[in-house]
Amino acid sequence: MLAKIAIDPNKKLVDAVAEWLALHIKVTPEGVKSLRHLLVVVPTAQSGRNLRLTLAKMHGAVLPPKIMQPVQLVRPRDESAPEATAEELAALFLRFLPTIDPQEFSHIFSAEALSDTESELDFLSQLDDIWRILAGQGRLMDEVAGDERAQAVLAAATGDEPTRWEELGNLERAFFAFLHARNLRHPAESMHLAKLAPAPLPDEVEEIVLPALADPIGVMLTVLNGERDHRRISVLVHSDEPDRFDEWGRPKVSEFTGSRRPRIKSITEQDIVIKSNAVNLASAAAEAFKLAGTGQAQPVVSVADESLMPDLAAAFLNEGFELHDSGSYQLANSSLGRLAESFIDVYAGGVERINWKTMVGILRSGDMMAYLEREHGIKRAELLRQIDEYQNGLLPVEVTKDDHAPAGEAIWALIEKAPADMPGFLRSVLRLVFRGRTFSGREGEQEFREALVAMNGFLAQLSSAGMQAAGLSRREMALIARRSLDRANFMLESDSPDAVKTEGWLELPWSLGERFLLAGLHEGSVPDSVLGHPFMPDSLREALGLVTNEQRLARDSWILEELCRSHDAGAIKAYIAKTTASGDICRPSRLLMLCDEADLPHRAEYLFGDLAEQYSAAPRQVAEAWRLKLPEKVELKRLSASAIDSFLRCPFTFLFTHGLKMRKFEEKFELDEAGFGSVVHAVLEKYALAELARRQKGELPLKDVEAIQSELHQIIDGMEIFRRPGNAVGIQLRSLRGRLDNFARVQAKWAQSGWRVEAAELKFATRPFIDAGLDIELKGFVDRIDYHPGKQLYRIIDYKTWDERTQANSHVFSTIRDPGKTRHLEFAKTLGLPVIDGKTRFLSIQLLLYAHALRQAWPEKFAHADFDCCYLVLGESLADTVVYGSREDMEDFEAQRRGKKVLADYEAEGVATAIAAIKRIKENVFWPPGPDKEWEYDLKDLLVEDPEKDLTDANGEPCEWLRRQLECLKRIS
Repeated sequence: MLAKIAIDPNKKLVDAVAEWLALHIKVTPEGVKSLRHLLVVVPTAQSGRNLRLTLAKMHGAVLPPKIMQPVQLVRPRDESAPEATAEELAALFLRFLPTIDPQEFSHIFSAEALSDTESELDFLSQLDDIWRILAGQGRLMDEVAGDERAQAVLAAATGDEPTRWEELGNLERAFFAFLHARNLRHPAESMHLAKLAPAPLPDEVEEIVLPALADPIGVMLTVLNGERDHRRISVLVHSDEPDRFDEWGRPKVSEFTGSRRPRIKSITEQDIVIKSNAVNLASAAAEAFKLAGTGQAQPVVSVADESLMPDLAAAFLNEGFELHDSGSYQLANSSLGRLAESFIDVYAGGVERINWKTMVGILRSGDMMAYLEREHGIKRAELLRQIDEYQNGLLPVEVTKDDHAPAGEAIWALIEKAPADMPGFLRSVLRLVFRGRTFSGREGEQEFREALVAMNGFLAQLSSAGMQAAGLSRREMALIARRSLDRANFMLESDSPDAVKTEGWLELPWSLGERFLLAGLHEGSVPDSVLGHPFMPDSLREALGLVTNEQRLARDSWILEELCRSHDAGAIKAYIAKTTASGDICRPSRLLMLCDEADLPHRAEYLFGDLAEQYSAAPRQVAEAWRLKLPEKVELKRLSASAIDSFLRCPFTFLFTHGLKMRKFEEKFELDEAGFGSVVHAVLEKYALAELARRQKGELPLKDVEAIQSELHQIIDGMEIFRRPGNAVGIQLRSLRGRLDNFARVQAKWAQSGWRVEAAELKFATRPFIDAGLDIELKGFVDRIDYHPGKQLYRIIDYKTWDERTQANSHVFSTIRDPGKTRHLEFAKTLGLPVIDGKTRFLSIQLLLYAHALRQAWPEKFAHADFDCCYLVLGESLADTVVYGSREDMEDFEAQRRGKKVLADYEAEGVATAIAAIKRIKENVFWPPGPDKEWEYDLKDLLVEDPEKDLTDANGEPCEWLRRQLECLKRIS
């Protein structure tokens, strides 16, 4: 018998259900109060926990009823064949596809579309989605083409929809037969069989209770329909208008949408908080939660729009609360899961060679670092240093055992011991990595324990007989394992007893809370809608009796009405945003329009009107804890010419990079500008050393362009960084060869006109400013020095890979045409730096300091030498290959573009600029930042806004460090 019973809508659902159940308590012969004769079906596990807790509070010691979720009732009577796991289905689907003729299924896929394992598994994912949707009614694909109502919808659609579904049904039958031959059953087939012949319920169940199930799966209702002649089924409707619900207690679409939609008066516009973006929404919600009080007074937090969760968690943490969703945690996002995923990649590629990115991911894992330090004595700091040097020195694509990568011996010792099958491989590797781990109550241990249980389950799924029998390749196994890892979840309760646990939208009717904070009541989240499905549009779902978008709207309208009816006015606060954190538009949920007709225009204007607030109202102020802590004094005993150039460009950046020795590390998988230049230098250094060796042997220098190019290419081919270049480095290698071919033309001209290499990478260290009262060592490397015997002239050469279109001159001088000329001159005046001819200042004095240092370091050779200085700019084209700043005229090299200034003529001014800069450094003056915002490249990540704002308070008053800097500048000026 099926009976629909109304329960008090003015009480919380869980209380009303518990009171109704209390009327059905039986006393056993032993005198125990019991509800074990009842089977209560609840929507979620949390709903069941809340019901048990409420029964215990209301009635004390009573045996609770059997509590089950809908899917637990849907099991087939015939269990002769086990269900295939998701992993087995994927493995067997890969083996199934080669057995069919693609021409027979040309309307659903083509042979070209399924050309590799990944596309085959993607196609299976599409099929899985269809099976999941149809399983709601226990249907199969094979039934769709034969359903009259479905046929009418398919016939009306454009294209070959009837043929597509016919092919889907044929494919399904063939795949199921393939599974049956291996004594396995598809889960969708189990749901179908459960609808036809369900497993019997326990004999002791006398009555089945369906308490306000707003959205039960249809196949469960079919199963229960077969029980109504044998057992009483009580459908509890949490409303005083039971006719608005169907016989199973589901809200009728006609009664909860359109003109019959609920009119909710207890939610007013004061209860709807609108913010300009997700960040502001999160801040407002967290502040409101804090003001709500503590303990039982705190509202229940429900996050309808899951994309808000990161912003909400951060905002609640700022207010001193941990926002916790104990639902499904992804195993792949745990530290254990990330490490397993890396080793899956190692397994896929074979243990003979490892992709370098994968290797880096493994080595930088905290668990792997702990293992290497514990088992091999490799310290973390040293390992990180080795990784950085190896990475940025060689830019490896993959590594082998013989490449001597950091910790490589330990990694290969780990993986070479592992079994050849993937589950055994992962078990072996992870067991060795974690065998020394102990538990001492540290934070995060609970997550690791739960992830470990989930990992064991994941590996067990990969180890099944069906997986082993499929005979998968390493790559196929790895692809299936990655997808399976992404689906693996575990439950995690917070370590903190004060954690704020969120509740899902469908759980809200069963909540024990008195007040509610609904965050993200946005359209598309509540109610959720399925739009544009390639196989299952809403019209076809309706024809097949599946859940439609209108039914979801009716369900969610009832949930909000039920929540408001059973709680006090003002108990529900909704928070919505105009945009997401990334700027995407958010629309208010239709549920917020469930008001009286007369109030609709004003509600619509409120929800969709312009919002004055665009940014957080909090004034800009860098908290003291985040303010830069800068030293009063920096002691520097030596400087390089390039360091002095850094000061000339931006003293503030100099303080960090040279004064405090801070370096911004960027992991490189291709050559950046600096790395590319370093490789060019390395090649040209080897070439110059070869020229010196020829001269020492009494041989003539190479003068032929082709001979020079050939030697340069031999040097490149011998460099380890280009031994196995990836695509990006391969492209850069072609550019490098082209630039060096251009250099060969310059070198040939120089050699033909009498220039000889005198020195390469000449290292010097001297104290050239003693006479100026500055006891500081100047050190550096001169890229190359040439000598012309006939002209008795030395040429200091520095290699550059600048883009000539930016004008080489602008790298050395701020010119009169520079749009920032005024700022540069003011900057020079502030720091007391020399200005040339009243209109130009130095941006680089590197080559001029080299000349001065050479005179000081080797006076017997260079004290009275005549120097030429030039930058050899190696451009992409011959036209962009420039000799800049040289004394030589155009006849020396046809592609030369002589700059406005001969650099060697400014040696005295360059030395004076260096002395002024070093004095400022000695006086610890590192302000102001340079006119060209040089700090943005290296320091942007250290600053909240910019140097000046970070070093002043909200009133514009400078902090102590900046105040002292400004006082020093006043004394200088």
